[in-house]
Amino acid sequence: MSTHSAIRPNSNDPAARRAVGLRLLSLLLLLSMACSIPGLGGPAATGTSPAAVSPSAPGAGTPAPEAEEVEPIGTAQTLPPALVETDPPVGAQLSLSSSITFYFNQPMQAASVEAAITGTPALSGSFTWPDEATLVFTPDVPFTPETDLALTIAASAQSSQGMSMLEPVSLTYTTSSYLRLAQQLPEMASQDVDPASAVVAAFNRPVVTLGADPATLPAAFTIQPAAAGSGEWLNTSTYIFYPEPALAGGVAYQVSVNPDLMAKAGSG
Repeated sequence: MSTHSAIRPNSNDPAARRAVGLRLLSLLLLLSMACSIPGLGGPAATGTSPAAVSPSAPGAGTPAPEAEEVEPIGTAQTLPPALVETDPPVGAQLSLSSSITFYFNQPMQAASVEAAITGTPALSGSFTWPDEATLVFTPDVPFTPETDLALTIAASAQSSQGMSMLEPVSLTYTTSSYLRLAQQLPEMASQDVDPASAVVAAFNRPVVTLGADPATLPAAFTIQPAAAGSGEWLNTSTYIFYPEPALAGGVAYQVSVNPDLMAKAGSG
């Protein structure tokens, strides 16, 4: 049987000490390299996962700041009150009994608006509010015919939030004309008129309602001496009378317009 004995280096041998040092240095180098290789240096550092960050987004890797709540600009609550429209529109012709509607951009304080409206000639009528932003003025007596009507809304008119108008508003209308004859046949003072001719009166404004029952409509005129026959409204402003039998020859007839005729409200 052969016997083997372990050989230990002599710690006092300089060559042996250098060999041990080299081996230790090599081991340290291997350990440091292992720590720099991904997956070999222990668990990954905590933080935002690279897959969760869009590479095209600016400032990738930093959380987006929370969006601030922005108050809408130019809402009805922040705008001063203003008149946006009227019906009829400014500059239009008003019928003598026409109402005027004012449309505002927001709910208004009714009393301040009504007190702010004045007119020349002076207004006489009532106010109604279909909604908080719409005011209707209705005259209680007809406007004066063929007259310029100037309205003013003072800057004291306020919204329901208590904000005043920035400046007064001026509106101008023209009232419609008096009801008058636009045409008559035969012409006034005509001579040698055909006794069988119809007598026609055409007015400058509508007088009757289209489609109304003829039996309920007034005659447009009377004839003296009295003449037998029948009359009818051809349209809302034209009346015709057919003498039956024909008028008497050699007699002067006088045609008088019915003084009770009135133009239809809203006819312009």
